[in-house]
Order: sequence, then C-alpha cells, then structure tokens
Amino acid sequence: MQWRRRSQVGRGVAVAGALGVVLGALLAGCAPRSESQPAASPTEASPTISAAAAPAPLKVRLAATSISGSFMPVWTAHEAGLFVQEGLEVELSSTPTAPTAVAALLAGEVDMLYGASDAVIAASTNGSDVVMVGALVNKIVQALYVAPEITEPAALRGRSLGVTRFGTLGVTSSRYLLRRWGLNADQDVTFLQTGGFAETVAALSSGAIDSGILAPPATLRARELGFVELGNLWTQPLEYPSVVVTARRVTDPTQEEVVRRVLRGVMAGVHRVKTDRPLAVSVLQTWTRTEDVRAVEDTYDLYTPLFERDLRLSQEAFRTALDEHARDNPRAASADPASLMDSRFVDQIVRSGFVDQLYAR
Repeated sequence: MQWRRRSQVGRGVAVAGALGVVLGALLAGCAPRSESQPAASPTEASPTISAAAAPAPLKVRLAATSISGSFMPVWTAHEAGLFVQEGLEVELSSTPTAPTAVAALLAGEVDMLYGASDAVIAASTNGSDVVMVGALVNKIVQALYVAPEITEPAALRGRSLGVTRFGTLGVTSSRYLLRRWGLNADQDVTFLQTGGFAETVAALSSGAIDSGILAPPATLRARELGFVELGNLWTQPLEYPSVVVTARRVTDPTQEEVVRRVLRGVMAGVHRVKTDRPLAVSVLQTWTRTEDVRAVEDTYDLYTPLFERDLRLSQEAFRTALDEHARDNPRAASADPASLMDSRFVDQIVRSGFVDQLYAR
C-alpha cells in the first residue's frame, strides 16, 4: 500500500468525526487534505504565533518505510496538527520497503524517513551520508507465525520462511529467533520475499510459505486464520533500534531546524498516543486500513508502552544492530555505533524541557 498526504496551516480544529471523514476520503483515493491545527497552550519550545505574524511554514517530505502500528506517533502528530504547531508543512508518503525509502532519501525525493532501521544501517556502513536522528522504538515488535502442524522450532528445518523483503528488519528478526532455537538460518530454512505483511499472511493462507515474520496488526489476522505464534521479539532480552527517524547529515541551519521541528512533532505525537487512546486508535485503524477493531486495540496496547518519550538513541541498541549486520557485511563489524546516529537534536530538545512540559500537562 502506498499513499501520500500533505499538511497545511489553517484547517481549523480537528474533531473525532471529522477525522474519520478526512481519512475515509484519503482511502477512497482523494487528493491530499490539510492537516488540522489544534488549539494549544504556549510552551517555551513551541511558542504560539499570531496568524498575521506567522512566517511561512517549513516544508518537509516525510516518508514511511512500510505500514505498521509502530508509526502511530507520526500519524497522530499529523492528524492532531502537531506538525503544524511546529511551523511545518509536512507531506507524508509511503514506500513499499525500507531499501526503497533509503534510495528515495539519497536521491533527494524525500527529506526524512520514519521506519525500520536495517536498510539505513546498511546504507550508512556502506558509506552513504544517512544518519538516524531519533528512535521511536528500541525493541523489535515482530513475531514468527507458522502453520498449525509446526509445533516446535525444530520442525522449521527444510521449510520456507516468508519476509517482506531481503535486507529488512524481518530478516534480522528471523535470524535472531532461529539462532536462539539452535537453527542455522542459512541452511535450515529457505527465505522467500512476500512484499509486505499483508502479503505474508496471504502467502501463509495459500500455503505458499510455511512460516512468516509479521508485525501487528497482521499478527491478529494470522491468528484468526489458524496460524500460531512460535516466538516473538518484543519479549526477548534484546534492545534494537527497530523504528527510527532518519535524515541525511546536514549542516545547513534551515535543514537542521526542520529536523528539530520534526522531532518535536513526533515527541508530541508519542505523548498524544500515550494520553489520547481514542484518537490514536482511530488514526491507527484508518491508516492501516484495518477494519477489525480488536486487532487495532491489541496493536495499540502492544506498541504504546514501547514508544520512547524522548526518542532516545541507544548506543547499545546500535551495537547490537551492527553485530547482526556484520554477519553479511564485514564493514559493520568495525563500525562505530556513534557513526550511525546524530543525537544532538534529541539532546537539545530534552535539555530545553520540551518533553517534561508535555507530560506535565
């Protein structure tokens, strides 16, 4: 699924009913609609500016690397007008896979990414100037689902395992679980590309694959069809930068200000998700095109505690990621985790008291 949507200043106050109408129009294939501008109290980090005096918003093209419940904060920030509040005009779009998204970033077709980190890490260790500026989730929220007759990991030997694409987080997830179960990912299973989580469920249902790595809410659909979770990553003792915000390394002051404002908007989106369940669930249901309310509720309950309030970047998590990549890319073994990230924006925002102000309301 691919979509594109632009935010603009001056749409008025969002209400739950209007949200459904606007998103319904989006899914029907209408032209992009404007992001709502909510009423907000002045804060030190985000001053209120009168409409007459307000400067032109900074424009930014922000692309998702897939469709997942992990993107709730970004979607919620968009729908609640939190990017507009930061003086941004944000165009949200999606790409089929993380490698495609990184290629678009390097080609200048988009300005920033939000989504899986693996393709970004691969590009960075191969010399590209991409850098992660914030982390939404430092846990992998994926699970391996199997046909009912597979009742133990050993039964995976000689069978197929579906991932969305090679070079994505799903491959890392699968390898980690297989290794913990004493299996060799390169010898014991055959990896097959499906194209997406929905396609993985369809491949399981048709018998084209015996197992597949999934993320919520696709996991609930798999359970409804009779498939079984053999293992998941979020309960494992593993810290991993699974969902990140990415940009190219910048020194231009305007570009740096765009990054800061985007990160503030996403932090505010995390806060809104954690404190406004009805809005977050509504946004999640529509942007994932999931009609099953129970699946959406389960996805909200799973992801929300995992969202980082301050988008902290963990060197330990990046070290783990590099160790995983080193299995296929020797350059990753000697790479410095600090080279993958630019934490100055998050550090500046946290020092400003912005996050503390959000949660003090």
